Amino acid sequence: MFYLGWMFSPVQAEEITNAETQFAVGYHAFQNRDYGNGADSFFSALNSSEPLQSRARLYLAACQYYLKMNDLAAYHFNLVTRDHLKMQEELIASNLEVKLKNELKKIRVPVWIVMPYYGMGTFSGFEPNRASSTFIGLDAEYFETIYHFKLAFESLNVTAKPTSVDYSQTQWLVGFGLNFKNTSYRGRMAGVSSANLTYDGIKVYGLGASLGIFENKNRLSLDYYNSKYPGSSLGSLTVNQFTLSSSQSLFSGSDWTLAAQAGINWIMPSSTLSVDPNSVFTIKKNYLRYTGDLNFYKGSMLYSLGYGFGSEIFGVRNDAAIIYSAMEEHQSGITAAIQHHFTPHFSGRLGYARENYIIGSGAYLVNASVNSFSLLGNFLF
Repeated sequence: MFYLGWMFSPVQAEEITNAETQFAVGYHAFQNRDYGNGADSFFSALNSSEPLQSRARLYLAACQYYLKMNDLAAYHFNLVTRDHLKMQEELIASNLEVKLKNELKKIRVPVWIVMPYYGMGTFSGFEPNRASSTFIGLDAEYFETIYHFKLAFESLNVTAKPTSVDYSQTQWLVGFGLNFKNTSYRGRMAGVSSANLTYDGIKVYGLGASLGIFENKNRLSLDYYNSKYPGSSLGSLTVNQFTLSSSQSLFSGSDWTLAAQAGINWIMPSSTLSVDPNSVFTIKKNYLRYTGDLNFYKGSMLYSLGYGFGSEIFGVRNDAAIIYSAMEEHQSGITAAIQHHFTPHFSGRLGYARENYIIGSGAYLVNASVNSFSLLGNFLF
């Protein structure tokens, strides 16, 4: 049995010229319980892009387990991205995770993900005034095997000319989560601080849970947010929001995956006044916003498109990372992003977003929009 290759260096047979062929040879050996030669082929197939790389690494770990090399098996299993696995492979992964439980505990060390970002936006609909914005922020997440913590901070500045009406605010977020085999739970607390008393002191409290079904190929999530606006011109203002979403891996090939996500936001404001005395904006009892996203993974690249429509006010998005606190009704929006993984520990993301919304009502109604571009770095420690 030839398994020294995947301990020290890949065994490259002359007749095996590409990763897909190597994977097929390894799979045939695995089916025939020839775990030594199977491991050689799967190790050679690691020189490929996702999703084939994670699939090959899973079978390599399985071969190593059967060869009683549990430490090596745990090392490779820990590097598998399970979103790329097929349904029957998820069964193998679940069984391996149980069998390698003790070895995995030794090597699963805490992980930090740090994401600094910067962006700019331009507003339309307020002519002859010209309004623009800049925002800068930092997200940091700390992961253990079962739990994780999240901290985030953002500073936003809006400038309007020639009226010289400026606005600035800071937003913060603290979160925690618990992750189990098929379920996860999370809590969030976020807030907004501003020199403008209307938006100062806003607090958002959130709880959520996710459930993996169909061998974790589909994930259902439900989140609840309670927002309080102590300085609102509507008087006492409380906003309740339920967000239901589903993510699904649709199709995949040897080095690509297409995934989709769909969601609905149900927002219910409750205030002393139903009409804002400043903007003559009328508050409804219910708002519904529908969203959809497509994500295409190709090697080290990610291409993402998103769309939202319906109606939304005082909305909470992106796991409480975004709070739309202004007195405006969002009607539609699109997002697009390109992300490239330069190394296993760093990726860069360029994003674009457009939001269409209305302010006021009746003769005072204004149709407005904002276009923004952002640049984000993702560091893994």
